[in-house]
Amino acid sequence: MDAEYIFFNHFVGRVDEQKHQRICDHLLAVQNEEGAWPYSTRDLVIREYIEAYFALKLTGYPATHPALLKARAFILAQGGLARRRYLLVFSCLFGQFPWRGVSAVPVELMLLPNWFPINIYEMSSWARGTVVPLSVILAQRPYIPIPKNAASPNYGKTHLNIRT
Repeated sequence: MDAEYIFFNHFVGRVDEQKHQRICDHLLAVQNEEGAWPYSTRDLVIREYIEAYFALKLTGYPATHPALLKARAFILAQGGLARRRYLLVFSCLFGQFPWRGVSAVPVELMLLPNWFPINIYEMSSWARGTVVPLSVILAQRPYIPIPKNAASPNYGKTHLNIRT
């Protein structure tokens, strides 16, 4: 959630550099020797690691910072960003992955009648609360400019500076 808070603030245009720096200080303090963060009790939740890596870059840390080098090596060793569909939307919002590379959830899904086999009103509230906003975002395809030092220098080849 720390990294997502930084993403959200950039998305809505209310970056608080001091608060973001405190979050980054915390991220750096809890990073382990292998370059991962202890966010999950599950075996490997690489999403949180990629988010922390990009949040640090978004806050101004260079890709050459020792913590980011360790994190990048760890993330690459686990397969990188390629199969992390959830993260691709975040990546697209910040111009680090092309929108055409994300599976479409048509916004027209909300217009289907109640009797249709796929119906948002028959979905659980959690699913509906995810599918509807996601379909709107995918229809609008917003883009938030980020500082040049946070962007991947090889966009199209190494999204988020992490091989896909």
